[in-house]
Formats: sequence, C-alpha cells, structure tokens
Amino acid sequence: MFGWTAALREYIAHLVETGEALPTVEYGTPPCSFCGRDSVLVVPTVPLARWFAGELIQDAFPDWTRERRELLKTGIHPECWNAMLVEELS
Repeated sequence: MFGWTAALREYIAHLVETGEALPTVEYGTPPCSFCGRDSVLVVPTVPLARWFAGELIQDAFPDWTRERRELLKTGIHPECWNAMLVEELS
C-alpha cells in the first residue's frame, strides 16, 4: 500500500480539521531500493497530514529520528543505508 491519491490526502486533511481523524494510521512505505521490502509504519495522523500538505518532513515529525523519517519518505531501512554505504566504500 504505497502512496496516497490526492482525494485520500484531502479526506485525511478534512478529518484532521474536523477532529474526526484517528490518532494514528498505518502507512505503507515505498519498497526499499536496496532490499525491495516495504514497511508499514504506525504514523500520527496530524503530522502526516501536515507533511502531505507540503510541510518539510523534519518539521512535521520533529521528534522522529532521521532514519525513521527516511523510512517513511523513501522506504529505505536504516540497515540498508548502512549496507549501501559499506558496499560503496568497498
């Protein structure tokens, strides 16, 4: 379940604005470009809607680590980043 249509993004924004949104949603990441696996993250709805609306991911999710934000945005796992760096340095 990667990605969201514009209509779904608008619906989530509406739910957040009206207070009807669930506190969290399950978000399917894109497949990792290194290992090919995708992930499902439990994400707070309000920051997700802010990110969908164009806010920078580091501003929408300031309490998340860089690695977790990268996983949300690109699907690349922290261990895969490390493996890619080792591979490049070899």
